[in-house]
Amino acid sequence: PTGFYRVMGLLASDDAPMSVVLMRMASFIACAAMLIGGALLLPVGGRARARVLLVVTAVAIPLGVYLFASVNPSGVAIAAEVALFLAGLSAMMSRTWRRSLGAGLLGALMVLVAASARPDGVYLSVIVLALAAAAAVSRRTLLVRDSVGRVPTVVWAGLPVLVALFIAWFTRPSTVQDSLAQGTSGDVSLTANLLNIPGLYLGDFPTTLGWLDTHMPAGVWALQALVLGMLLAVAVTRRDPRRWWALGVTAVVLLVIPLLWLSMMGASVGEWVQPRYVLPLLLSGAVLTVVPLPGSRVRLTRPQAVVIAVLAAVVNGVALHALMRRFITGNDVGTPDLGQGVEWWWEWPVGPTLMWFGGTVAGLVVLGTLSSLGGRDLSRRNPPSRRRADREVEISTADRSHQSR
Repeated sequence: PTGFYRVMGLLASDDAPMSVVLMRMASFIACAAMLIGGALLLPVGGRARARVLLVVTAVAIPLGVYLFASVNPSGVAIAAEVALFLAGLSAMMSRTWRRSLGAGLLGALMVLVAASARPDGVYLSVIVLALAAAAAVSRRTLLVRDSVGRVPTVVWAGLPVLVALFIAWFTRPSTVQDSLAQGTSGDVSLTANLLNIPGLYLGDFPTTLGWLDTHMPAGVWALQALVLGMLLAVAVTRRDPRRWWALGVTAVVLLVIPLLWLSMMGASVGEWVQPRYVLPLLLSGAVLTVVPLPGSRVRLTRPQAVVIAVLAAVVNGVALHALMRRFITGNDVGTPDLGQGVEWWWEWPVGPTLMWFGGTVAGLVVLGTLSSLGGRDLSRRNPPSRRRADREVEISTADRSHQSR
């Protein structure tokens, strides 16, 4: 697709370095605007919106944030598809036509943006909308649910995914067709791919930046795994069938979609299908761990939010240092000071170490603000009078249960 390049071409000039800087700034601002716009349309409170933005930011570090501020169209496509997922939730959960209409218009725009940035943008858009339907569609929105049980919910969530795979196979664009033709011709083990699929989401591969030539320290993906583990623990600690269902569908999609792509290409994990292709699906799944759903609420306490923010801030600082080291001095220099042995840097009064420190602090401020706004203060959420009333309800319920026996 040429849409992304035509828009970025408006910023091109004879000054190549300045043009690249402007393109990177424009890309990052556009990505941030799409994600914030999608969160603001959610029919939930301000605390829940901040929680969603915290999770998206934390899980998007380092690969997603790196792409957001790059001249690679994948960054804009990822942000558009996540914003589409939020818009889909808003349109399906909203009780007012104005908000539903706004979410629908935003979703239509996000599909256009994603399709103009990447050839697989349309297909991933259908998939993320299916995930939103699996999470947000309730009995009130499915009139035939009472007569046919749970079948409509399954069809609503699965049919768009099947349609997307059908279109991707029979009407794939030339770029995808070329990739399929260039796939490896050797025997590919389906079992090996199945067992290695998690490597697209966690580990060294999804944290390798640049042209897959800038590896991050192992601590980056280890801390990222802790963040994902905490979010999953928050989501499953309460008996919440709707959230469990939505997360289960997401887990299946995270496994099946790249597995089918690899099978069609005759490739193994680590070939052709890159983590950035499936990052929108991972970010959508992360949102489902904290976003309020119909008849379902999640409790992310302030200490939990702070821990997630701190872990993500550390990942941001370490990844930023490793990335700057790669291009400023090369990886053969191992000192913490980025200004020692500089081989490339602008003629600015601000040195690379100070620039890294500023970027790290900026990330900490953003994550800290979102965690402060998004975490619940349990000491204020349930006053003593309410706790006594809850306790009395529990006792009376237990008494009735004992009498019935």
